Amino acid sequence: AVVSTQSTGKIRRTKDPPNAGQYTAALCVGLEKGLKGYRDTLITLDALVRENPGVPLSLLQFHLDKFQNLFPILANIIDEIRTNEHMKGCKILELLHEQSACERTL
Repeated sequence: AVVSTQSTGKIRRTKDPPNAGQYTAALCVGLEKGLKGYRDTLITLDALVRENPGVPLSLLQFHLDKFQNLFPILANIIDEIRTNEHMKGCKILELLHEQSACERTL
């Protein structure tokens, strides 16, 4: 598991599952860093809506639209790793390569 501390903004690893290898841990850190922009956008939009409850839904959609293709790809990666518990090392890299190639064709 990966935890981001609010005070320092640094990412640190918590106790990993017994089978977690370095590639799995690196993937978790990469996911955490990769989703930072999404989290930051949500925090900004939350503050905006709290200040002005009449914010048009279209404005929220506009700011979140850039993440629309991200989540299906991440879900595919996570599902593939969950269904194949023995996926390690180079197989994870191969999966990431395949998914990144799919993302470029969208």
